[in-house]
Amino acid sequence: MNSPATATVSSYATGYAEGRHAAKEHIAGFANPYARNSPAYQGWNDGHYDERSAHSIQIARTSAAVWAHDD
Repeated sequence: MNSPATATVSSYATGYAEGRHAAKEHIAGFANPYARNSPAYQGWNDGHYDERSAHSIQIARTSAAVWAHDD
């Protein structure tokens, strides 16, 4: 029994999701596994950047809350 070959085309959304996951796992931004100029490559970069930005904002808010005190 033979099954037809399916093309494994990675979309922007797939790359984005994997980029966010990579950022959570502390994988470097230059380790993008997708081919340059592909939608998945751009999605991976965007997802990685967005996750790192969200993490930085969360740290800043937590830090501000720790240092803020009522007098």
